Amino acid sequence: MSLTSFLEKIVYISLVLHVIAGIGSIILFWIPILTKKGGNTHRKVGKAYIFLMWMVIFSGIILTIHKFHEGEIDAALFLGFLVLLAGRPIWYGSAILKPERYSSKQLKNYHIILRLALFAYGIFMLIYAAFAQNQSVALLMIVFGVLGFFAGVDAWKDFRKKTTKINQVQGHFEGMLFSGVAAYTGFLTIGGYEFIEKYMVGYWVLIPWLLPSVIGIALIFFYRKRFA
Repeated sequence: MSLTSFLEKIVYISLVLHVIAGIGSIILFWIPILTKKGGNTHRKVGKAYIFLMWMVIFSGIILTIHKFHEGEIDAALFLGFLVLLAGRPIWYGSAILKPERYSSKQLKNYHIILRLALFAYGIFMLIYAAFAQNQSVALLMIVFGVLGFFAGVDAWKDFRKKTTKINQVQGHFEGMLFSGVAAYTGFLTIGGYEFIEKYMVGYWVLIPWLLPSVIGIALIFFYRKRFA
């Protein structure tokens, strides 16, 4: 088997895993939310969800590199941002429940670094959007760029905080909910891109792209109040 054939198989396997794990994760996402928190179902399904999301992230990295190599720059930028957008909260939502592995200071510093990476990526996408020829692509770049910008604002707020005290339960739910937002955003912006662009023109395309964020933020406010 030649090196080219081997790499093509890796990409194909990554694509299959990405699709299967992606569909599985957006289905499982709701079960821990709707079941008793801390219960057996919540824990088991939650672990399965996290495992599937890591499969999505690692396969997404391979696919992003492949798309860059093939010259599909727009798709590569979208996918790369979504990988980072999903990776940050799924890591944080899991790590915050492991005080034996991460101290509060380490958790805070790593989280700031990940948010700054999103911020830098978001600024780049905003600049890229200014030169994009396709209106839908430009709109999507702007949406993602704004998300990255607000990640930078959150990083600054974390940096300004003098205390490293954290609410584990609240942080866990916020991480998992943000990862779900990233999963559904990826499903609608990349998986359903052609369908959405065909039936929703102009600024209407922003509705399905922003809907996961709106629902996710509403759930986050709800759980912040509940677990404050």
